[in-house]
Amino acid sequence: MLIVPDKFKDTLTARAAANAIACGWRTVRPQDSSCLLPMTDGGDGFGEVISALLDAGIHTIKTLDAAHSPITARWWRESKTAIIESAAAIYTRQSGSLGHRAGLHEHELRLRPGG
Repeated sequence: MLIVPDKFKDTLTARAAANAIACGWRTVRPQDSSCLLPMTDGGDGFGEVISALLDAGIHTIKTLDAAHSPITARWWRESKTAIIESAAAIYTRQSGSLGHRAGLHEHELRLRPGG
């Protein structure tokens, strides 16, 4: 059986979701073999999924999010390939971000030039 989940927003990473599904499946059908292939839609979680496929090492860097608040961002490297996930830095529902502090839904946030 091929198990290919995306993340479960704010609860499970794609890898954790794949493991949980496989665990549940094995409980009922222990004779079945399975292959786990966590997936991503390109948003948050992208770096973790792709870096696992490439066996890339994780690094961190201090930077600013969309609200100019300090954050520690993750990035991954394998040989000459760097994987940079911007979603964590610009995601407006993230605790402490501009949209969260202003009480805005992510689709209501509009940044003004220079503001």
